[in-house]
Amino acid sequence: MLQSDISHNMARFYGSWVQNQKYNMLLEYVGGGTLIEFFRRTKPPQTSEDRIKFWENLLDLVKPLSRIHELPISDKKEECHQG
Repeated sequence: MLQSDISHNMARFYGSWVQNQKYNMLLEYVGGGTLIEFFRRTKPPQTSEDRIKFWENLLDLVKPLSRIHELPISDKKEECHQG
């Protein structure tokens, strides 16, 4: 996946590594607090237009997440991640 091919709703991925038998990912910093904090300070969509925009933006997350499962596993280009 090219970095230019990501959704505006997803943090950029900068790399990954294994250390002490733990898998790590380095992602772009995204300010604004936790998701719980966001929902506490943000009113739910009130109008039909706002509800449509909410669902369109939420569904935009599916595209890059589905691409993660299409990435090849290490050197085995014919195999993909399963999740």
